[in-house]
Amino acid sequence: MLPFDTARWPVLSALLDELLPLSGPEREVRLQALAQGNADTAVQLRALLQADQAAQQASFLHGVADPQTLGEG
Repeated sequence: MLPFDTARWPVLSALLDELLPLSGPEREVRLQALAQGNADTAVQLRALLQADQAAQQASFLHGVADPQTLGEG
């Protein structure tokens, strides 16, 4: 993944808001169009989308914390 530039976050965030609700094929078409205008943006978006998918598959932030891990047990 390209180095993350925090100044670009507003652009990436807006594009993620646009891409996340799309189906896989629709998302791919939009990413290809974005890549024609700015390949770096498309690469970063793909990486962020892949990270989102991996987090969802791992059930990130779902469930209950282990009290022993929190020092409460």
